[in-house]
Amino acid sequence: MKTMFKGSWGVDSNIVIYALDRKSMFFNKARKFFSEVKEINFYITQQNIVEIEKVFVGFYKVKKEAVISNLETFLSAFNFSIISPLPTTLSYYHKLILSYSKKDVFFDFYLAATYLDNQIGNLFTVNTKDFLAIKELQVVNPFSYF
Repeated sequence: MKTMFKGSWGVDSNIVIYALDRKSMFFNKARKFFSEVKEINFYITQQNIVEIEKVFVGFYKVKKEAVISNLETFLSAFNFSIISPLPTTLSYYHKLILSYSKKDVFFDFYLAATYLDNQIGNLFTVNTKDFLAIKELQVVNPFSYF
């Protein structure tokens, strides 16, 4: 993994959640992944951050202040760049959902459109099947390498 992937990669919410949840069965794999990769520029979208915060506050019942602090520390420690949808992202998203026949893909395709519109063509996620229809995006489950 250390030299297999290089360049700019988006990171889906699930990977970050596992890296922050010590009780997760994927915690050690997530931590190993982030500690071993060296030649990758990590990106995360604002919608990923909102989803991560929702999971920890709503599902795990962690205090908002702790979630925000832990997430900010984590993103800073691994030099994440935060990206936002661009004015053209909505059009990109509509192109994607009209091009593919897969159902119930609205949030995943909007996430993909945000990354692609920001020139990020690679995505680390545990849920690779949710994005495989999008040929413009290289999707990898990093845990399959540990």
